Amino acid sequence: MATNDIIYIPFNPDDLLLYKQRKKLLKEFMEEGWVLSGTTKIKDELGEEIHIWILNKRE
Repeated sequence: MATNDIIYIPFNPDDLLLYKQRKKLLKEFMEEGWVLSGTTKIKDELGEEIHIWILNKRE
């Protein structure tokens, strides 16, 4: 799998407007054949938590 076969979509579940926008983007990718393979959380340089959806291209 090439690195361009993975998409990371960051989102913040506490920011409802941003969350809805990112969820719409997630659905659009899934309609185009991408598969949600997981989620994770990381901390940015300020210590803020960032949630991330991980998508893989369906083969």
